[in-house]
Amino acid sequence: CAGQYDFGPSYLPSIHTNYGMPTSLIRTRVSLRYSHLTSAIAVVILVAQSLFFVWDYIGINRNIEHEAAADGVLRNIRDVLDDLLDAENGQRGYLLTGNEHYLAPYTAARARISRDLAQLAAAPAPDNAFYGDSQKIHLLAKRKLNELERTIELHRRGKVAESLASVRLGHGKAT
Repeated sequence: CAGQYDFGPSYLPSIHTNYGMPTSLIRTRVSLRYSHLTSAIAVVILVAQSLFFVWDYIGINRNIEHEAAADGVLRNIRDVLDDLLDAENGQRGYLLTGNEHYLAPYTAARARISRDLAQLAAAPAPDNAFYGDSQKIHLLAKRKLNELERTIELHRRGKVAESLASVRLGHGKAT
């Protein structure tokens, strides 16, 4: 009699639990809910990573453009400096020898300096501080050219000692 009314686990069919629903169906619903949640989290992570990638890509491109602009400006400044050195070498050769042939580098450099200063003024500034520096470079280059021309003109007018004294005293170093 005791075994006749057994209400233990063996009384219920093994495939039915929780209001008569199969255990495998409940597990499937729960795992589907978790898989949807997992998929949603994965999509959010992928979108976030994509946004960070795009953000970094834009930042890298800005840095590359800034560096290219800065390189162009530095190249223009170097060209102006090279031209000034050529002009000064021509001036020195002429002052030492009195031979007009030595003024060829000076004359060629003067023509290039005007072009190089125009390119420097037109170059896109890598930052706001550059604009003032560009103006200073332009002013100093013009002063240097004026000083070179002054000594050449002194020499041409026969004031050789005065033109050489100007170079020896370092008047050109002030610019």
